[in-house]
Amino acid sequence: AMWSDLVQGKPELSDSLSTNARQMKSEMYTKMFKDASDLDHPCRIPGSEYLQCVQSNVKDASKTRQMKCVSMFSAFDACRKGVLQQQ
Repeated sequence: AMWSDLVQGKPELSDSLSTNARQMKSEMYTKMFKDASDLDHPCRIPGSEYLQCVQSNVKDASKTRQMKCVSMFSAFDACRKGVLQQQ
């Protein structure tokens, strides 16, 4: 499920999780993403920036976090879609 979120969905943290659980999940998303994308991957920077935003705002409610991170997610999502079209 987490891999699918990174590839085609939206990596997000549910409000039903505790702050510690949201922190752990955000770290897992970041590690999974960095392990799967090499340094010259075109989506490495926008993906890392979005996941860093999510991780930096784990204490916020989901809607607040989404508002803070929406522009970074849009850049990451556009990059993913571009890569998929090239395949």
